[in-house]
Amino acid sequence: MGGRRLTRLHGVANAPLFGVFETQLGRGIVGGPLVDMQEMGRNTAKVAARILRGEAPADLGVAPQEMGAPQFDWRELQRWGISEARLPAGSIIRFRQPGLWERYWWLVCGGVLVGAVEAALIVGLLVHRARRRHGEAAAKLIADLSSRFINLPADQVDPEIEVAQRRICEGMRLDLSALWQWTDGSPRGFKMTHLYRALAGPRSPNDLTRRKCSPGA
Repeated sequence: MGGRRLTRLHGVANAPLFGVFETQLGRGIVGGPLVDMQEMGRNTAKVAARILRGEAPADLGVAPQEMGAPQFDWRELQRWGISEARLPAGSIIRFRQPGLWERYWWLVCGGVLVGAVEAALIVGLLVHRARRRHGEAAAKLIADLSSRFINLPADQVDPEIEVAQRRICEGMRLDLSALWQWTDGSPRGFKMTHLYRALAGPRSPNDLTRRKCSPGA
């Protein structure tokens, strides 16, 4: 059947079309075991050459043309709802159309990579911004506390230290702030002078003394 006739028949067919020649695959037939026309042409040329060399046709012993491996048009299988699981073993599927992932995998991967880079940049900027704000807040707190102790009367130093401890704990999210003073008495050591605790906890020692001191310490 000619290619044009097969195409016209395919356009009005209400049932699958089948053929025997490989050249018909892709023009409307579903497929099946097909004859390779190129191989048939080569075999015919070999037989003609032998006859031209003087061999008698009756003595040629030409084997019949065998059918090739089953081949099927993927588009026709989809059109008629034929499952590939029903095809013979070793069948070759031709004209398979790539899926969405096969067509655009590079675009999808590129989009995911760009999104990941942007997300990393955003997270980095947020972390940097948070650190900068924290540093600015700490610097502002230190400057404010330092200014409050300038020209402060002696009787107001202790209450102001307690206020400063509270602000430091709240600003730096600490649970406890303690101020220790070195004493030269006997025994030598540290003595806690101010304590701020946001929540109740275990009792803190009032002093840290050196029971044994080396000479000259």
